[in-house]
Amino acid sequence: MPGRDFTGIGRYEYYSQYSPTNMHGQIQVYKTPDLAPQPNGDGVVNILDMATVGLAFGSIPGGAHWNIAADMDNNGKIDILDVAFAAIYFGKSV
Repeated sequence: MPGRDFTGIGRYEYYSQYSPTNMHGQIQVYKTPDLAPQPNGDGVVNILDMATVGLAFGSIPGGAHWNIAADMDNNGKIDILDVAFAAIYFGKSV
């Protein structure tokens, strides 16, 4: 669950103090896709990062291949959305 101070991963709802009834919305905070084990954390999404997500694909907390770092959207499962998010950044600096 994200912190109320916007410090965690997850979905946040915000309201304007000026007009909270009609000026509000949501933001989604994602994890970095540069998640291969250290010392690799080099700021670039490479094949090691993709392999880390791929190994965890289909897992849930408590599962044999669960890796919380690979759960990009923090929804408690590693699915195609997590793989796609990492793939968008493949070869790029993050």
